[in-house]
This record gives sequence, C-alpha cells and structure tokens, in this order.
Amino acid sequence: MTVPRARSDVRNSAKMWPVGWEALEQWGDDVARIEPLAGGVANDVWSVRVNGHLAVGRLGARSDADLAWETELLQHLDREGLTVPVPIPTTDGRPFADGVVVMTYVEADRPRRRPTGVAWPTRSASCIG
Repeated sequence: MTVPRARSDVRNSAKMWPVGWEALEQWGDDVARIEPLAGGVANDVWSVRVNGHLAVGRLGARSDADLAWETELLQHLDREGLTVPVPIPTTDGRPFADGVVVMTYVEADRPRRRPTGVAWPTRSASCIG
C-alpha cells in the first residue's frame, strides 16, 4: 500500500521513552509517523510511512536482546512462508534502533476466538504492542 507523502513528523510523543521517536530518522529521509494505532499495551505503536510505503513503527522499552530475538523470529517465519510483519532495516541494515522497530504493514482481521485445542504461544505476547 502506498501512502501519500506528508510533512515529516519525527518527534518524541511520550515522555517515558529515553530516546524516542527521533530514532525513526535512522530509516532515512523519507519517513514519517502518520497516526497512533490502538491496541498497544506496553509500547507506543504508530502507522508510519517509509519510502512511500505504509508500515508500522513501534517504540518500547524492550532490551536489544529481546528485540533481536523478536526480529529474528519474524524474519524466520517470513522465510518459512508465514504472513507476518517483517522488520524493515534501518539505512545501515539494523532491524531495530534505540527501541524502535519498523515493520511491514499486514492487513488482517482480529481473530474471533482461539481455535479448539490450540494454545497461544506465551513468548509471542512480547511481539505484540
């Protein structure tokens, strides 16, 4: 999905984040926050535009080790053919920077209920805003 070019809006929107959204600049010159997304519990989650494409940006307080685990898992699942948000690397190739992860936007419906006999993975909760 392509998003119209808008005025850049890279600024810190939450006082609790030590670095904040200015880290989004590490994805290049054509990047902007668009609007906050509902549902984030432990993170500040926004729709963003990166090089003209809609994406999701998430700012949180997870450790680099947690973010590395999460982004590696998402990349693995994508390589295996699952439809998951894939981390978009910074201009220098990192999958996250200063607590910010930018991922591809995946259009989806919220699950209505858990399938019978299937338990949700407990670690995956760390992947969700």
